[in-house]
Amino acid sequence: MRESCVATLLYKNKKIKITFSVLPDSTTKDYTFAFCIWTDNLSHYVCVEPVLGVGMQNDTLPHSFKLMEHERLLLKVSIDLTL
Repeated sequence: MRESCVATLLYKNKKIKITFSVLPDSTTKDYTFAFCIWTDNLSHYVCVEPVLGVGMQNDTLPHSFKLMEHERLLLKVSIDLTL
């Protein structure tokens, strides 16, 4: 099942819709995700950074987790921008 988060970035009076989607492989355990958008130079770049975890904390970010030795986490991620 594909999971998605959506945010709208306002830049120079234009709205940019950012959709971050994750499609886990069949062996991936249950998890939650979010993403943050940040920059220190808006005229040059914007960073879309995924935040993965299990369950949600009070600040709406996922709880962190560790992979066990030899455990893997495989995700197919897409980031779509709509102007």
